[in-house]
Amino acid sequence: MKSSYLSIPQKEKMLALLGKMQSEMTFIRQNGAQTKSSLFKYLASGNFENREISTYRSKLERLENQKMNLVVFESKRDATNSCRRNILC
Repeated sequence: MKSSYLSIPQKEKMLALLGKMQSEMTFIRQNGAQTKSSLFKYLASGNFENREISTYRSKLERLENQKMNLVVFESKRDATNSCRRNILC
């Protein structure tokens, strides 16, 4: 029966993983906020084209997809790889 507590190397690996994900999430959020701000300024100018709005929308969708991939797939992938190497399991 394995202990439910993490060893020191496991804790270090977990903290490194969390730090990496937090920094990537912060970067994505900042880009999203900047893009939204630019979009609102563009819309407030009153002189805009649908093509330009579509460009902003596409960028915001890409950022949301990156965020979801980071949270769902990256964490699962990193946990699975760590278990294969017996780091976190």
